[in-house]
Amino acid sequence: MNRMLKTLGLALVAMLATSALAAQTASATGELFNSTVEPTTIDASSVGTQDFETVFGLFECKQVSLNATLAKKAVSEFKAVPTYSECTGPGGKGPTRVTQTSCFYVFTSSIPSGKTHAPFHLECTTAGDGIDIEIEILGKWRPCIFIPAQTPGTGVTYANNGKHIDATLTLTNIQYTETGTCGSETRTTGTYQGKITLKGTDANKNEATLSWK
Repeated sequence: MNRMLKTLGLALVAMLATSALAAQTASATGELFNSTVEPTTIDASSVGTQDFETVFGLFECKQVSLNATLAKKAVSEFKAVPTYSECTGPGGKGPTRVTQTSCFYVFTSSIPSGKTHAPFHLECTTAGDGIDIEIEILGKWRPCIFIPAQTPGTGVTYANNGKHIDATLTLTNIQYTETGTCGSETRTTGTYQGKITLKGTDANKNEATLSWK
Protein backbone atom coordinates (compact mmCIF):
# COMPACT_ATOMS: atom_id res chain seq x y z
CA MET A 1 0.00 0.00 0.00
CA ASN A 2 2.78 2.45 0.89
CA ARG A 3 4.59 1.66 -2.37
CA MET A 4 1.36 2.33 -4.34
CA LEU A 5 0.77 5.63 -2.55
CA LYS A 6 4.38 6.65 -3.19
CA THR A 7 4.03 5.79 -6.89
CA LEU A 8 0.78 7.78 -7.16
CA GLY A 9 2.40 10.72 -5.37
CA LEU A 10 5.36 10.77 -7.76
CA ALA A 11 3.00 10.59 -10.75
CA LEU A 12 0.98 13.52 -9.40
CA VAL A 13 4.13 15.61 -8.88
CA ALA A 14 5.29 14.87 -12.42
CA MET A 15 1.88 15.78 -13.85
CA LEU A 16 1.81 19.10 -11.97
CA ALA A 17 5.35 19.94 -13.07
CA THR A 18 4.46 19.21 -16.70
CA SER A 19 1.33 21.39 -16.46
CA ALA A 20 3.30 24.27 -14.93
CA LEU A 21 5.94 24.06 -17.68
CA ALA A 22 3.26 24.05 -20.36
CA ALA A 23 1.59 27.09 -18.80
CA GLN A 24 4.90 28.97 -18.65
CA THR A 25 5.64 28.11 -22.30
CA ALA A 26 2.18 29.27 -23.41
CA SER A 27 2.52 32.47 -21.40
CA ALA A 28 5.95 33.19 -22.85
CA THR A 29 4.79 32.76 -26.45
CA GLY A 30 2.02 35.35 -26.62
CA GLU A 31 0.50 36.96 -29.70
CA LEU A 32 2.65 38.72 -32.32
CA PHE A 33 2.33 41.21 -35.18
CA ASN A 34 3.23 39.32 -38.35
CA SER A 35 4.10 40.42 -41.88
CA THR A 36 4.98 38.63 -45.11
CA VAL A 37 7.94 40.96 -45.76
CA GLU A 38 10.92 42.30 -43.84
CA PRO A 39 11.12 45.17 -43.11
CA THR A 40 7.53 46.38 -43.32
CA THR A 41 6.37 49.97 -43.41
CA ILE A 42 3.16 50.41 -41.44
CA ASP A 43 0.61 53.07 -42.35
CA ALA A 44 -2.46 53.40 -40.16
CA SER A 45 -5.60 55.42 -40.68
CA SER A 46 -8.64 56.04 -38.53
CA VAL A 47 -11.94 54.23 -38.82
CA GLY A 48 -14.54 56.67 -37.52
CA THR A 49 -13.71 59.34 -34.97
CA GLN A 50 -11.11 59.33 -32.21
CA ASP A 51 -12.73 60.45 -28.96
CA PHE A 52 -10.94 61.73 -25.85
CA GLU A 53 -13.33 62.37 -22.95
CA THR A 54 -12.38 64.66 -20.05
CA VAL A 55 -14.18 66.47 -17.26
CA PHE A 56 -13.89 69.58 -19.42
CA GLY A 57 -15.71 67.79 -22.25
CA LEU A 58 -15.26 65.60 -25.34
CA PHE A 59 -12.42 66.22 -27.79
CA GLU A 60 -13.07 64.56 -31.14
CA CYS A 61 -10.80 64.08 -34.16
CA LYS A 62 -12.08 62.79 -37.50
CA GLN A 63 -8.65 61.71 -38.72
CA VAL A 64 -5.53 60.17 -37.21
CA SER A 65 -2.58 58.73 -39.10
CA LEU A 66 0.33 56.64 -37.84
CA ASN A 67 3.59 55.52 -39.41
CA ALA A 68 5.84 52.78 -38.09
CA THR A 69 8.34 50.13 -39.18
CA LEU A 70 8.41 46.42 -38.41
CA ALA A 71 12.08 45.42 -38.62
CA LYS A 72 11.27 41.69 -38.57
CA LYS A 73 8.47 39.52 -39.93
CA ALA A 74 7.24 38.87 -36.38
CA VAL A 75 7.46 41.46 -33.60
CA SER A 76 5.85 41.93 -30.19
CA GLU A 77 5.51 45.72 -30.39
CA PHE A 78 5.94 48.75 -32.59
CA LYS A 79 6.26 52.50 -32.00
CA ALA A 80 4.38 55.18 -33.92
CA VAL A 81 3.92 58.95 -33.78
CA PRO A 82 0.25 59.89 -34.36
CA THR A 83 -0.91 62.90 -36.34
CA TYR A 84 -4.43 64.15 -35.57
CA SER A 85 -6.50 66.38 -37.85
CA GLU A 86 -10.04 67.76 -38.20
CA CYS A 87 -10.37 68.03 -34.42
CA THR A 88 -13.03 69.84 -32.42
CA GLY A 89 -13.38 70.70 -28.76
CA PRO A 90 -16.20 70.17 -26.25
CA GLY A 91 -19.65 70.77 -27.64
CA GLY A 92 -18.41 70.35 -31.20
CA LYS A 93 -16.67 73.70 -31.02
CA GLY A 94 -13.22 74.19 -32.43
CA PRO A 95 -10.92 73.95 -34.11
CA THR A 96 -8.66 72.01 -31.76
CA ARG A 97 -4.96 71.26 -32.21
CA VAL A 98 -3.15 68.15 -30.90
CA THR A 99 0.65 68.39 -30.65
CA GLN A 100 3.11 65.63 -29.77
CA THR A 101 6.42 66.74 -28.24
CA SER A 102 9.06 63.96 -28.45
CA CYS A 103 6.27 61.45 -27.71
CA PHE A 104 5.02 58.32 -29.44
CA TYR A 105 2.59 55.44 -28.98
CA VAL A 106 3.77 51.90 -28.22
CA PHE A 107 1.42 49.16 -29.42
CA THR A 108 2.06 45.75 -27.83
CA SER A 109 0.72 42.53 -29.34
CA SER A 110 0.44 40.13 -26.40
CA ILE A 111 -2.62 40.03 -24.14
CA PRO A 112 -1.61 39.22 -20.53
CA SER A 113 -3.14 36.19 -18.88
CA GLY A 114 -6.59 36.93 -17.50
CA LYS A 115 -6.89 40.17 -19.51
CA THR A 116 -8.89 41.03 -22.63
CA HIS A 117 -6.70 43.84 -24.02
CA ALA A 118 -3.05 44.27 -24.90
CA PRO A 119 -1.24 47.04 -22.98
CA PHE A 120 -0.77 50.44 -24.61
CA HIS A 121 1.90 52.98 -23.69
CA LEU A 122 2.51 56.67 -24.27
CA GLU A 123 6.26 57.30 -24.09
CA CYS A 124 8.42 60.40 -24.62
CA THR A 125 12.12 60.65 -25.32
CA THR A 126 12.45 63.80 -23.18
CA ALA A 127 11.34 63.84 -19.55
CA GLY A 128 8.44 66.20 -18.93
CA ASP A 129 7.18 66.14 -22.52
CA GLY A 130 3.70 64.97 -23.48
CA ILE A 131 0.69 65.69 -25.67
CA ASP A 132 -0.71 69.23 -25.72
CA ILE A 133 -4.31 69.89 -26.71
CA GLU A 134 -5.13 73.49 -27.60
CA ILE A 135 -8.39 75.14 -28.56
CA GLU A 136 -8.79 78.21 -30.74
CA ILE A 137 -10.43 81.17 -29.02
CA LEU A 138 -10.78 84.52 -30.79
CA GLY A 139 -8.24 83.51 -33.41
CA LYS A 140 -5.55 82.39 -30.95
CA TRP A 141 -4.48 78.94 -29.79
CA ARG A 142 -5.07 78.51 -26.07
CA PRO A 143 -3.59 75.68 -23.92
CA CYS A 144 -6.29 73.38 -22.58
CA ILE A 145 -5.12 69.82 -21.80
CA PHE A 146 -1.67 68.28 -21.18
CA ILE A 147 -1.20 64.48 -21.25
CA PRO A 148 2.11 63.13 -19.84
CA ALA A 149 3.87 59.84 -20.59
CA GLN A 150 1.99 56.91 -19.05
CA THR A 151 0.39 53.50 -19.41
CA PRO A 152 -3.41 53.95 -19.24
CA GLY A 153 -5.85 51.30 -18.11
CA THR A 154 -7.54 48.72 -20.37
CA GLY A 155 -5.71 48.82 -23.76
CA VAL A 156 -6.03 47.60 -27.36
CA THR A 157 -7.74 44.70 -29.11
CA TYR A 158 -6.75 43.46 -32.57
CA ALA A 159 -8.63 41.68 -35.35
CA ASN A 160 -7.38 40.36 -38.68
CA ASN A 161 -9.14 41.97 -41.64
CA GLY A 162 -7.95 40.49 -44.95
CA LYS A 163 -4.39 41.78 -45.43
CA HIS A 164 -4.83 44.32 -42.66
CA ILE A 165 -5.13 44.50 -38.88
CA ASP A 166 -7.89 46.47 -37.17
CA ALA A 167 -6.87 47.91 -33.80
CA THR A 168 -9.49 49.18 -31.36
CA LEU A 169 -8.22 51.44 -28.57
CA THR A 170 -10.21 51.50 -25.35
CA LEU A 171 -8.12 53.49 -22.89
CA THR A 172 -9.22 54.34 -19.36
CA ASN A 173 -7.86 56.17 -16.29
CA ILE A 174 -5.81 58.49 -18.49
CA GLN A 175 -3.90 61.08 -16.48
CA TYR A 176 -4.16 64.65 -17.76
CA THR A 177 -3.78 68.19 -16.47
CA GLU A 178 -6.12 71.04 -17.31
CA THR A 179 -4.10 74.05 -18.46
CA GLY A 180 -4.69 77.68 -19.44
CA THR A 181 -8.34 78.55 -20.00
CA CYS A 182 -9.46 74.98 -19.17
CA GLY A 183 -8.37 74.99 -15.53
CA SER A 184 -5.45 73.72 -13.47
CA GLU A 185 -6.53 70.37 -12.00
CA THR A 186 -4.69 67.08 -12.59
CA ARG A 187 -7.03 64.14 -13.03
CA THR A 188 -6.88 60.42 -13.83
CA THR A 189 -10.36 60.06 -15.32
CA GLY A 190 -9.70 60.52 -19.04
CA THR A 191 -10.94 57.95 -21.56
CA TYR A 192 -10.06 57.37 -25.21
CA GLN A 193 -12.07 55.45 -27.82
CA GLY A 194 -10.90 54.93 -31.37
CA LYS A 195 -10.33 52.40 -34.13
CA ILE A 196 -7.55 52.32 -36.72
CA THR A 197 -6.61 50.04 -39.61
CA LEU A 198 -2.98 48.97 -39.99
CA LYS A 199 -1.70 48.42 -43.55
CA GLY A 200 1.78 47.32 -44.61
CA THR A 201 4.07 47.74 -47.63
CA ASP A 202 7.58 46.60 -48.54
CA ALA A 203 10.50 48.76 -49.66
CA ASN A 204 9.03 48.94 -53.20
CA LYS A 205 5.59 50.03 -51.95
CA ASN A 206 4.09 46.61 -52.69
CA GLU A 207 1.35 45.64 -50.27
CA ALA A 208 2.27 43.23 -47.52
CA THR A 209 -0.06 40.92 -45.62
CA LEU A 210 -0.32 41.74 -41.94
CA SER A 211 -1.79 39.49 -39.27
CA TRP A 212 -2.06 39.27 -35.51
CA LYS A 213 -2.07 35.99 -33.64
